[in-house]
Amino acid sequence: MFLIENSHIGLTPYTHNDDGDMFACWRDMDTQKGYNCKYEQALEGFRRFDIECFPF
Repeated sequence: MFLIENSHIGLTPYTHNDDGDMFACWRDMDTQKGYNCKYEQALEGFRRFDIECFPF
């Protein structure tokens, strides 16, 4: 995730606290057009992935 504060830009590790923002991005139809499937899970299903398997 990007963190922008006081004119500084940095990267922070993805945590499940970021799920709401990431889920909103995935629900955007323009975002989904670049992928081979449509994502129709609810936020609860989206949050179930094992974050350790995806070192962002």
